[in-house]
Amino acid sequence: MEDSEEKVDYRISVYASYPVSVDVYALIVAKKVDNKVLEELSKYGKIKKAFPFLNAVKVIGDAKDLVKLAEKDYIEYVSLIEVLNKEN
Repeated sequence: MEDSEEKVDYRISVYASYPVSVDVYALIVAKKVDNKVLEELSKYGKIKKAFPFLNAVKVIGDAKDLVKLAEKDYIEYVSLIEVLNKEN
């Protein structure tokens, strides 16, 4: 579990612990970005831009969903770009 906690920006983890939904814009670094990975990532949020040559994808999604990506073997890191909203 410790390894998966290190895969997610601590700020996303904090927002995921909120009782309300928080949408964030995140940069996901994967071991490889291909169609299979993009299809899987689309289940966790809206893909805004993919950079296969950098093995990175920009995604908008709920912080609670993006934290779950840490369990995936193909994910290297999930970094926060911007907090988009906090629903009350």
